[in-house]
Amino acid sequence: MYKIDWNKYLSYERERNSESKVGHKHEVDDLDLRNEFDSDFGRVIFSTAARRMHDKTQVFPLTSGDSVHTRLTHSLEVMNIAVSLGSSMCRNKEFRDTYGENAAYELEQKICAILKTAAFVHDIGNPPYGHYGEDTIKNYFKEGNWKNYIEGFEEDTQFVNDHILDFIQYDGNAEGFRILTRGQYLGDLNGLNLTFASLGAYLKYPNNGPIEKEGYIGNHKHGIFATEEDVFNKIVDACHMRNEDGTIKRHPLAFLVEAADTICYTAMDLEDGISIGKISVNSICEWVNDYVNANANHDDFTPDVMENGNFSLTALLKLKDHPYKKKKDVNFRVGLISYFVKLALNNFLLNLEAIDKGTYNKELLLDDPLHIAEALGNYAREYLFTDRFIVSAELAGRSVITGLLDIVLEKVLVEDPKKDIRIYRMLSDSGLKLIHHEYGLYNPKEEFFKLKIKDLPLYARLRLVVDWISGMTDKYAVETYQKLSGIKL
Repeated sequence: MYKIDWNKYLSYERERNSESKVGHKHEVDDLDLRNEFDSDFGRVIFSTAARRMHDKTQVFPLTSGDSVHTRLTHSLEVMNIAVSLGSSMCRNKEFRDTYGENAAYELEQKICAILKTAAFVHDIGNPPYGHYGEDTIKNYFKEGNWKNYIEGFEEDTQFVNDHILDFIQYDGNAEGFRILTRGQYLGDLNGLNLTFASLGAYLKYPNNGPIEKEGYIGNHKHGIFATEEDVFNKIVDACHMRNEDGTIKRHPLAFLVEAADTICYTAMDLEDGISIGKISVNSICEWVNDYVNANANHDDFTPDVMENGNFSLTALLKLKDHPYKKKKDVNFRVGLISYFVKLALNNFLLNLEAIDKGTYNKELLLDDPLHIAEALGNYAREYLFTDRFIVSAELAGRSVITGLLDIVLEKVLVEDPKKDIRIYRMLSDSGLKLIHHEYGLYNPKEEFFKLKIKDLPLYARLRLVVDWISGMTDKYAVETYQKLSGIKL
């Protein structure tokens, strides 16, 4: 097995040294036996941003029932799978033989703690209405609606033009990184002040430039806003995420977080569809069987592969014959997750050298001769995501988010000092303080009413509004839009 120098990726550094620790940066006192990575999880689990995920859509719009996943329940499941992947890796015989029993045990404690945090917060920046909310924000700025309100900002437009990708390629991953590093405002610009290792593992897309769909996997989305480029570069350097040619690679653990996410949304989105009667296990199994027979690379089915059971599909497809529906549904989910976990772990261990060198350019679950994840994704797009219930909610979400952007940007961009106090009543208190602090216009010791939106440049005003709307829950977004548009008092 290729031996990664894990220590270079497991940086204890933070933007600000932890006030609760003594001595060296990774020492703990007698009453706090957590390592620094354990501390990270405590910081995120008690954050307001984490709590808001309970009222954000995963796939199906939120209902009065309790069986359909929210962003929070999805994130908890991703966390569980990610920790399982990390633990299984460190307990693998080859891994133990390579690193030694003691070192493997210590690595397990650190790696699992990092994965626990990074996986739990992987969706913390998603706006209301999930990925459709992301698309709505992107399209709003691409279509140029906001330009109706920027007369008089000519001196600021160059900076906006230089960083327009932050808006026209807006992404929840970048918003999440901002929340973790800045957005949970506590009087400074350190956010939750997580370790660089946890933040590195979170960075699925360590890319502050344009999207490169055909390039390195980490550049497939715009993952960093201009406001966080300084802390991003600190993480890259501290966690050795820069190649010799200057290009940036993913943190190795980001591959495992991504795999855990894909496993959960692939399996659990289908389970949600099954539980509300939109699809069935039988139809899924038949689709996958037909897809595999038509598209699989059967030349890769070597005897050793079949013996390992990593690519065995027979047992999974037999589930459709089980007589008790609920048992069949659960067995399907368990069988599917088991299949994906084995696949992800196998691919990760086989490609450690390429991952370490930044040359592995595949998602772990898509590196599959059977194309199971691909098959299930196509099935969901054809039979699940086109459901009228989902489509109608997405269209409503577009109206809500577009309406909020129109209403609020007009008030924030059209200068009228007399209206500042009215805007304060509407926008997030902590968001206003954070933006002003970032631009050197607010000291936590000063009075809040001294803040003036008219003092903020154009980019800051756009960032303020997008941050505020992105942080809303689905229900709060609807209620706010109804009140601001006069539909509801």
